[in-house]
Amino acid sequence: MEKLGKITVKHFLNTALSDRSCTISILDEKNNSYIPAPLYPLYVKITFMRKTTQQKSIIDEDFATLEEAYSKYQAILAGEARMIEDVIRREYQQLKSRFELKGLTKKCEVYRKELVDLIFESYLWADFAREVLKSRTEYMRLLLQKFPKTPAMEHYNAALRLIGDRPELLLLKERFENYAMIERCLSQALRTQGVSIFDWHYGDLKERFSLRALQKGYSFKQISTVVAFVDSIIADFLHR
Repeated sequence: MEKLGKITVKHFLNTALSDRSCTISILDEKNNSYIPAPLYPLYVKITFMRKTTQQKSIIDEDFATLEEAYSKYQAILAGEARMIEDVIRREYQQLKSRFELKGLTKKCEVYRKELVDLIFESYLWADFAREVLKSRTEYMRLLLQKFPKTPAMEHYNAALRLIGDRPELLLLKERFENYAMIERCLSQALRTQGVSIFDWHYGDLKERFSLRALQKGYSFKQISTVVAFVDSIIADFLHR
């Protein structure tokens, strides 16, 4: 097996973009005039197999110092470094000597995919819509309206009442129950903000979800089952 070279990932302020600095004087609390320190965007320098590239950080914010960025986003920046390393490892294992750092930014962008949408599309909607279409129900138009804003179990139970206890539809019940658990344990604010694969895989979203589920009375087994299926959906998506 070909040995994987060292991967170095370092964040830095791109001071080359100096035209973004502020040259306007402002007044402090004592009415003294001063020019604030220039602000620069956060970038990532990546070195692998004696080749180097750089890309903009997922933190779309400007800073006066690198210490300021780390003090505010230390966990996210550590997660971003791990994400980049994982992408390089995965791509290198597939491509070997044909692997290039060029295009790495695009490969990392998949981690910004909204998690709830991914679960809904991959885990629920396709099979549910197929069963509704096969039923040829007069309520097809109603049931095929996508329902992220409608509680999952409410929509599923409506389908059972309108098109009957079709065997294939009954087999989807556990999926809907798992999705309903996600709905209950990820706050509406988080779902509206569009939490991503990155937040689950490299942030603290998985831990927050598990804690919330415990607080709502779910068992460790139920939580482990749902966490495992979310992980599997993400893995399938990343390897497409």
